[in-house]
Amino acid sequence: MVEFTDLPDRIGGFDIGIAPLADIAWNHARSDIKLKEYAASGVPWLASPVGPYLGLGEGEGGRLVPDDGWFEALDRLVSRPRERRKLSKKASAWAKRQTVDAAAERWERVFSEAAAA
Repeated sequence: MVEFTDLPDRIGGFDIGIAPLADIAWNHARSDIKLKEYAASGVPWLASPVGPYLGLGEGEGGRLVPDDGWFEALDRLVSRPRERRKLSKKASAWAKRQTVDAAAERWERVFSEAAAA
């Protein structure tokens, strides 16, 4: 059991975050919050190329991994700390762009347009 307030510090201790998802309809409706949690703690991640993770990658601090590529992807990041550090920096930068403050103007515009309609 980890207290909610302790979660960022605990995640921050990870070397690599993993987010495997089966390619089923249920997972296509999920969000990318797990990757954002890793990124906010500066943790590089590996994820399945499914649903909410499609279109994400190195620019967001991680890599998409096909079903048969998990061992190689993990082994590469474990054995190449420089790559992990680079992805960690990209993850942190992406997370800073994913805050409520960063998106507030866009959402305000969407809600204003919806209310006007």
